Amino acid sequence: MRKFTHKLASAFIIILVFIIVLYFLQFKLQGAEQQHVLPIQFTVDNYIGLGETQEEDLFFGTVPPGAKGKRTIFLENKAQEPRVVHLAVEGAFASWMEFSENDISLKPGEERTVQVTLQVPSDAEKREYQGMLLIQYR
Repeated sequence: MRKFTHKLASAFIIILVFIIVLYFLQFKLQGAEQQHVLPIQFTVDNYIGLGETQEEDLFFGTVPPGAKGKRTIFLENKAQEPRVVHLAVEGAFASWMEFSENDISLKPGEERTVQVTLQVPSDAEKREYQGMLLIQYR
C-alpha cells in the first residue's frame, strides 16, 4: 500500500509540474506576438488631393487611376527580445499595395522605416476605399 501511495504522489507531482510549465509557456507565447492595426484610406478620382489626415491612419488622399501614392511608416521593437515584423493589408485593394521590405527582423530597441506604395490600376473604380494595415510583431 505504501508503494502505491508513493507512486500516486509522484505521479501527482509530475502532472502538477507539467501543468505549471504549460501554463507559463502559454502565457509567454501569447505575449510574444502583438498586432497593431492601422486604418488605410484613400479616394480614386481624376485629381490629386490630400485633405485631412488622422495621425493614426495611413492616408493617401485622392489618387488618380494609374498613379502611385507613397507613405512611410515607422516601426520600433520595444520588446526585450528580437522580433520579426510582418506587414499585411486587408481590403479590396490589397494587391495594389507594396512594401519596401517585409518580414523585418528587429533587435530590441531597433527602429526602421518602411515605404508603403499604393499603385492604383488604370481601370480602378472612382470611389473611396478603406482597409487595414496589419503590423504583426512575432
